[in-house]
Amino acid sequence: MNTLATARIPNPMSANLWSLAPHQPVHHDARRVLIAVATADGARVDCDFEDAAAFLLYEKHGLHTCFVGRQPCPVASAGSDPLRRSLLLADCDLVLCSTVTDTCKQTLSELGIDCNLAYAGAMAGDAVSAFQRETAADV
Repeated sequence: MNTLATARIPNPMSANLWSLAPHQPVHHDARRVLIAVATADGARVDCDFEDAAAFLLYEKHGLHTCFVGRQPCPVASAGSDPLRRSLLLADCDLVLCSTVTDTCKQTLSELGIDCNLAYAGAMAGDAVSAFQRETAADV
């Protein structure tokens, strides 16, 4: 008998989806949170929202968090349109940055994106982990 033909392949439409972590299924009801970190050096929460050349993107899914990519921000300049800059992050739930103007904070809020300044200066991964620990009770 051919073992390849009888091997079970997880069905993505089943009750459990498979995560990258071995043997840890992710359930449909877990809340996904996409976090953008404003960074100048690519490692720290060290940039104003308006001046960030890029945003590091992390996904928090239940109790697991992972780095998912980098969003370059070609409209980085002090005079850039807050709506245009905010729309780059329209899929995000939270932005971690060092500072943000009231105009940009209002624009983010209207798009349903929270802005948190509490982790300014922290390493990006540490800031996301700290946020995860603080919100673990919400899961």
